[in-house]
Amino acid sequence: MSTPNSSKFIAQHTVVAGDTLSHIALKYYGSAIKEKWMLIYEANKDAIGDNPNLIQPGMVLNIPPQDAPTTTPSEPVRKTGSELRQSGPERKKFESS
Repeated sequence: MSTPNSSKFIAQHTVVAGDTLSHIALKYYGSAIKEKWMLIYEANKDAIGDNPNLIQPGMVLNIPPQDAPTTTPSEPVRKTGSELRQSGPERKKFESS
């Protein structure tokens, strides 16, 4: 018989030296993007504290499913001017004769 909290998580991970939330997200989700490691951070914020960069060896983190909602909305993606120019509509080049 499972406890009520056990169904909310897909695994538990014991932090070792050198671990980061992005490395842990990569291990369990196959991706280290912010949206993935934030799932782990939000599920363990009480244990980790206000700084997601300060996880300590020996901490046991609950790993939520990838579709778990976060309480913090993701930040919008901002592109630089050169990225916008590169990703914009293709411009036709005119050759002079």
